[in-house]
Amino acid sequence: MITLFIFIIVGAFFIHQGNFSPIIPVAATKGAGPFLQHFGAAFTPIFYLFTGFSFIPIAARQMNNPEKNIPRVLIAVMVSVTILDCLMMFVAIGLVGSKLSTYSTPLASALGNGVGKWGYSFIIVGMLISIFGVAFSASFNAPSLIASLANEQKFLPAWVGKKNKHDAPWVGIIMTAILTGVFVTQSYLFLVSCTVLASFIQYVPSILAVIKFKHSNEFPNHGFKLPGKYTIPIIALIVSCYMVTNFTPVTLLVGVVVAAIGAVLYIFMDRDPAMEEMEKLHQEFLDKLRHNKIKF
Repeated sequence: MITLFIFIIVGAFFIHQGNFSPIIPVAATKGAGPFLQHFGAAFTPIFYLFTGFSFIPIAARQMNNPEKNIPRVLIAVMVSVTILDCLMMFVAIGLVGSKLSTYSTPLASALGNGVGKWGYSFIIVGMLISIFGVAFSASFNAPSLIASLANEQKFLPAWVGKKNKHDAPWVGIIMTAILTGVFVTQSYLFLVSCTVLASFIQYVPSILAVIKFKHSNEFPNHGFKLPGKYTIPIIALIVSCYMVTNFTPVTLLVGVVVAAIGAVLYIFMDRDPAMEEMEKLHQEFLDKLRHNKIKF
């Protein structure tokens, strides 16, 4: 975050007004087809900036008045990220203009072009520190999540959740290392597409569930309202489906392979009686909720 602020503040003094012309790329002015193609190519990386906000409602249980505070937090965070990203892009384009798309490290190259080699090195070091922080955190979280899916949720075979004498999920660690070794050889844009595809798989069922529950009132929300009824879910569904048209065949193939593996595991997975009992109790709870037998 500090790196981005310094990039925006320092880079603003080296902006050249001529770099903002033309505002719309020449290739995008040749018709609707080229414009949509360029827009789609930029849409997925930009959408990647907004992944992760869906985890904020998880903290609702620890919040006071969550039905009001969670929407405010979500809007505030998304607006802040949007403003920061727009400022970052404004400065980057002002520094190098249309050449920005030709760089493999656009922000570093842009600042380096404006202030010299130290600017390039500064952005690279900041980027590496940020990536290391995310990778370090994920190296602890990912194996634990894999083990949790096997031991607690029963979504994976039991052997996947095995731990050693130090309570470390060694199977999950090995699986994480293998997947990391496979994906680390791929390009940044490909990995971004995979992340957005994973978000698509999460969001679409949630959107359809919102539409269904709004129509049937099957799961009363008790305080949470959906302005515009079906307008927001329908727009979200259209945008999500539009994302699919921007994925490369390789990205879609990865999604199909992962879905096939998940389907095979589900078919051969033994049902846990305890989980079935929990599902039964949950269904009874929903039935009472639908008939207003539970007061909040």
